[in-house]
Amino acid sequence: MSYEVIITPLANDDIQEQFECIYGYSTSSAETWTHQFYQTLRQLRLRPSQYGLAPESSEVSDSLRHVFFEIRKGRRYRILYVIR
Repeated sequence: MSYEVIITPLANDDIQEQFECIYGYSTSSAETWTHQFYQTLRQLRLRPSQYGLAPESSEVSDSLRHVFFEIRKGRRYRILYVIR
């Protein structure tokens, strides 16, 4: 079973801002970040429940989950999401 991943307008703004920030330092790092981000979204489409609850989950009504991805050793990024 495959799930649909919906990126909210606010999240889309954050994605664009992060890309532009990384791009300002390194175009290749920005390309790697984009690749890893969308690869992680593809994994979420297939198995969204495999990742754990975010610490902030107790503060919101939905079960907020998170998944991490890396662009190089030591540079981790987090995606927050809910399953509906």
